[in-house]
Amino acid sequence: MTIPAIGTIVELQIESLAYRGAGVARQDGLVYFVPETCPGETVRAGVTKHGKRFVEAEVESILVASAARIAPCCRVADAEGTLQRVPGCVYDHLTYQAEVEAKQSQYLDFLSRQAGLENAAALLAIPFPSPKELQYRNKIVLHSGDTGSGRGLGYKLPGSGRILDMPACPLASQEINRTLEKLRDSRRLDALLEKETDVTLRWTQTDGTVMWAGKAVPGARMLSEETAIGILEVPPDGFAQVNPAVSQALTEEIMQLLRREKPRQLVDLYCGSGIFALAAAKSGVAQVIGIETNRRSVHSADSNARKLGLSADFLCCPASEGLRKVERGFESQTGAMILDPPRQGLDSATLQALLDLRPALLIYISCAPDMLARDLKRLTGEGSYELVSGALFDMFPRTAHFETLNILKIAT
Repeated sequence: MTIPAIGTIVELQIESLAYRGAGVARQDGLVYFVPETCPGETVRAGVTKHGKRFVEAEVESILVASAARIAPCCRVADAEGTLQRVPGCVYDHLTYQAEVEAKQSQYLDFLSRQAGLENAAALLAIPFPSPKELQYRNKIVLHSGDTGSGRGLGYKLPGSGRILDMPACPLASQEINRTLEKLRDSRRLDALLEKETDVTLRWTQTDGTVMWAGKAVPGARMLSEETAIGILEVPPDGFAQVNPAVSQALTEEIMQLLRREKPRQLVDLYCGSGIFALAAAKSGVAQVIGIETNRRSVHSADSNARKLGLSADFLCCPASEGLRKVERGFESQTGAMILDPPRQGLDSATLQALLDLRPALLIYISCAPDMLARDLKRLTGEGSYELVSGALFDMFPRTAHFETLNILKIAT
């Protein structure tokens, strides 16, 4: 096996798309990762990096194009006038159907290979695609900094760390882009560009677009978010899903599940402003507890429960600590838990607390299939759980990321 030198041009057959978007080719015992390619294509690519058994390469030319290839939809000119792919939009050259199919394949691969679930293919539902492929995000975070020919406001280009100045974001809602356009025509932009800072634009149907630099002001007013269970108040800087339509579908699916399973108790870890906890209460679960570390989110969850006339209690503490607090009154045989952890997945203390409590039903929502697979491997191993169904909800079109809903029960 000879590893090609940096700069070597090779001809490759792209077989599939790896998680995070690069095309995968295999040749002479090596695995090649080639961004901006499609399965089924033949390409000429230049080697840019290599390890012991893998090679990274960039496309020089496409010899045989896939029928799934489209004109790129997320490109912006940089300071030199060269069109650059918007950072993060790794699938902007694919039809949306092909993108969703690739993500479903990646999801299955993580469950089968990493989590070790031999029957995973039979458990996956048809993916739920986003109704919008572009202009779906209700929040974006831009950065001010060096573009290579001055200062700009946009996203950081990988490798160089320079800013790709963004007149508009193709993934952001029209309302956010209109506010961004006004900002760029105002004197306020000059003040933002004087120092390196983050600029957040957040939109809701009720409040319109709000914007802030750096961290949100602690005393800033709450926003009103339309959800599947009604209007919720949320802190501007609190966690909320960025794709409202897909978020609503995910919430409705969880409510249908809870109505079928009828758990008597439910604990919602990482509950944020209470969307899933309150959806559980609305679905008939008698005792609902939400656990969250963000104090403002806990206050808004309490307020949301009162406004909606729903019964739920909320604790402000880390997930593992919250589980220890509720374990004495928790009935495992009739209890359920919703897990919606950050991208890092479950920490070891929380996972151990779950294994100790052994609730009959686990609803694991994940935006990180690699961390999900890691956690499922332990839950289905020493925890004696079995995955009974999984579904992909494409919360983040054109990017490498996707949301999944995974249902686990104690193995019988």
